[in-house]
Amino acid sequence: MTTFSTDIPSLALTTFQVLNLASYASQVSSPTPYSRFALPPSDSSPSTISGRKGMLCIYTPALLVSSFFLMTSPAANGREHLASCLLLAHFGKRVLETLFLHKYSGTMELQTASFIGGFYAFISAACLFQQRSVLSYGGDFPVGSLLAVFAVGQLGNLYHHYLLSRLRTGPGTGYVVPTGGLFSLCTSPHYFFELLSWFSFALVCNHLNVFLTAMGMTSYLAGRSVSNQRWSAEKFGEKWKAKKNMIPFIF
Repeated sequence: MTTFSTDIPSLALTTFQVLNLASYASQVSSPTPYSRFALPPSDSSPSTISGRKGMLCIYTPALLVSSFFLMTSPAANGREHLASCLLLAHFGKRVLETLFLHKYSGTMELQTASFIGGFYAFISAACLFQQRSVLSYGGDFPVGSLLAVFAVGQLGNLYHHYLLSRLRTGPGTGYVVPTGGLFSLCTSPHYFFELLSWFSFALVCNHLNVFLTAMGMTSYLAGRSVSNQRWSAEKFGEKWKAKKNMIPFIF
């Protein structure tokens, strides 16, 4: 049975997460300025930082939070320990990709990077803190299957990030039409694989607030995938073939 806390902090978090489900609309109309929507260097202001530093600001706080919960999780609460490991793997992978895989040519507002980084850290802390309060679960726990789905999501996301990075050989290199993997079927397959990891994480936690987190990520990435589709069609013109946004054959 999915658990749900009724204390005031949990209800406040639930309300916040429900509001986050509306992020689809904002990402369609005005996507957050990073990655392909990053500010060009010519638009930089004193408050802007490089794209790489911006992405490190986004992912590092959540990595530190998940590390803290992993080190302090009670030995008796194996589910919290596992949930902390999964978040640590997710954000650790993103930090390593930022340092060694991705190519960046734009800039990011420090305020934007700090806000998103704070949001990820807050969500991570909230999920793991509430996980700490759950002492027992009913029913079977298919840990092997959930870990397999999580791994597929992480590896699929990493592979498509690799394909994207291979298309840009250095700073300032322009974008080209991505090929390989599931790019022939949808514009943002890396988002699809990331969501596999988020929903497997939610099933591990088996808590309503974590499912709301996964749904909020779905809303955010779905809206961003629509903007990616529009951006690609405008940039590549006749070279761009119509395809789904994020999930092959479906959306």
